[in-house]
Amino acid sequence: MFQDYFIRIKVKLNSNLEHYKEGLVCGLEGYTIGNAYKDETYTAVIDVYFEKIDCLIAIVLDKLVIIDKEYLSFLEKKEMECFEKLKDATNIIKYVGPRGGFKKLSFTLGKENVNLTGRDIALKVEQQLIQFHKTIENEII
Repeated sequence: MFQDYFIRIKVKLNSNLEHYKEGLVCGLEGYTIGNAYKDETYTAVIDVYFEKIDCLIAIVLDKLVIIDKEYLSFLEKKEMECFEKLKDATNIIKYVGPRGGFKKLSFTLGKENVNLTGRDIALKVEQQLIQFHKTIENEII
């Protein structure tokens, strides 16, 4: 459904970037063009067209908020499909440091071993696993 849609996702600036280009103010809306890539400083950016100021410019991903309702509902549906697959997860281990800080969440899904090191996504997955009454083993590393 969204093969061609990734070219045009409605976004909004969450920061004032007028020091780069006049008119790039917080709240300015635009559309992505193409896919994200790494620029010469290895920073993840995406080209965004801002119609109001007639400007196409590469913007760092963390300076954008996706406001495209159709795309957000697509992402939510995909997330729910992934979470449903967690019903079959086994060998669930949450690794923490010696002072209790999160390190990773590891589990087996089918024949695949999954390791989540991102704290935010791991927390979402852990909450879903708890809803499915899965046993989560804690291990200190």
